[in-house]
Amino acid sequence: MAQIGHIRCLKVDYDLVENPVTNFKDVQKLLQCEIPDFQTELHSLVNGWYVHKEKLLHEYENGVIIGSIREAVKRYPEFFERYYGKQAHPETSGLIAVNTALVRDGLFIYVPDDVEIEKTIQVLI
Repeated sequence: MAQIGHIRCLKVDYDLVENPVTNFKDVQKLLQCEIPDFQTELHSLVNGWYVHKEKLLHEYENGVIIGSIREAVKRYPEFFERYYGKQAHPETSGLIAVNTALVRDGLFIYVPDDVEIEKTIQVLI
């Protein structure tokens, strides 16, 4: 039963998938927002994985960074050492501990001090 990327919980087998999004066109069609005159910065997650048609990490001139946790860890490890797991305390809950330990991807948002984002960030999950 001990395999890398494999968990047995509640008598059900679960596998950790490296990247489940295989057809991006279908994902974008599914996650389209049709609210008139709603100008946003759109970011999407499918089953906890960040998906975008162009790139996995958006770095703006004002220092704001939005995108995939997986990609941000590679490019900005100092942010994760400083911030990740600092507010949610794994010792207080088994669910928090498992979720923190098994995270594969998600949405990363970094806004430097004294910077304001002009466009609304819309997250479709």
